[in-house]
Amino acid sequence: MTQVDKVYNHLLEHIERGAYQLNDKLPSQYALSKQYDVSRATIREALTRLESLNYIVTHQGQGSFVINTSIAPLLSKHAYEEFDERQLYDLLEIRTIIEVEAAALSARRRTTDDLKNIKDALNHFENITINDEDVGVEADYKFHEAIIISTKNEYLIQTFRNFKEIHVKALTYSLKMNLNRPRKRQSVYNEHRDIYNAIFNQDEERASAYMKQHLETMRLKLGDPRVE
Repeated sequence: MTQVDKVYNHLLEHIERGAYQLNDKLPSQYALSKQYDVSRATIREALTRLESLNYIVTHQGQGSFVINTSIAPLLSKHAYEEFDERQLYDLLEIRTIIEVEAAALSARRRTTDDLKNIKDALNHFENITINDEDVGVEADYKFHEAIIISTKNEYLIQTFRNFKEIHVKALTYSLKMNLNRPRKRQSVYNEHRDIYNAIFNQDEERASAYMKQHLETMRLKLGDPRVE
């Protein structure tokens, strides 16, 4: 177990057992680094993990605040709108398997037209980051679909489209968690932008790495226990 894991687990235990109540402000990064005898970088990573799972929110210059003491209710079948968490985690896992490699293939094979389609979807997603009436599901889906299409692999394209229904439901659930949280919405846009830039530069390694980071961040936020 890493130092980040230890700090994360200890803070999570404190939150779930009530040592930190809803809306409580956590100690500063400096105070936590002294308390756990670790670097501030370790504290930041542990806090980022808690924020990705929607336990806390961090406001620049103000600190980190508890916004959920348990995410268990969010993981109910009802919350996922007619599909259970096993289906969700299986979907996210297959997306990771497919899309990480697809990003590398896109960087290698994309045409000028492909780049335009990916960029158009990216621009659409950027526009909705400041509009809390638009969850952004269509823009998000079209961005990932455009990358898949640019691989020129018909079996890959069809496989991706075969699970569109549950994919859209999962996106709807995930993106709704970011409404009225402009920093989180901007963060998702930034992840998409990094993927696009790597594909534009035909950097297969970075395209693959950015896609993996993007999807694993989503999996962590939704509580997938299979992400290490």
